[in-house]
Amino acid sequence: MRKLFYKRDFVILAVILLVALIGMGTVWIYHNFTESTVVVIEHNSVEINRINLDKIEQSDIIFINDDDGCHVEIEVENGRARVLSSTCPDKICVNCGWLENKGDSAVCLPNKVVVRIE
Repeated sequence: MRKLFYKRDFVILAVILLVALIGMGTVWIYHNFTESTVVVIEHNSVEINRINLDKIEQSDIIFINDDDGCHVEIEVENGRARVLSSTCPDKICVNCGWLENKGDSAVCLPNKVVVRIE
């Protein structure tokens, strides 16, 4: 009867797993320790604020108001940001919750506000 696995198969599998774990660890370390986290706030496709979230010592609220009835409040604190309130009807931007990771975003289409983490 033929064996299903041989000793060398386990060695090859262990080497493949080790290389994969080293690669994933390298990506994780690079992603988390190379750059600071920045929140970018745009209104009407114009960047109005760029804040380094790693240097915030206390919570702050940013207000966006214009003549068209737009009223958006954005809360930023150490390492994260969120849309606290908005005058839009669906509140999708508010329901996005806290933005903490690079690539996270909250968009309020009626008020033309974008909050994203870089």
